[in-house]
Amino acid sequence: MTTVLVLPAGTRAVFRQDWELEDRDTPHVDHITDDLTGFLQAIAAQLAPSGDPPPA
Repeated sequence: MTTVLVLPAGTRAVFRQDWELEDRDTPHVDHITDDLTGFLQAIAAQLAPSGDPPPA
């Protein structure tokens, strides 16, 4: 299983509270994003057959 830690928009690099830092470097978190749509579109583009645009 692959896990994605989804953070509030615009907070990937800027954290305000200690609890927001928890779990970001743990082995069970494979990816971190604050843009779930962009993250999923990038995966879809990688999985799409050559020449086929990813779904919108």
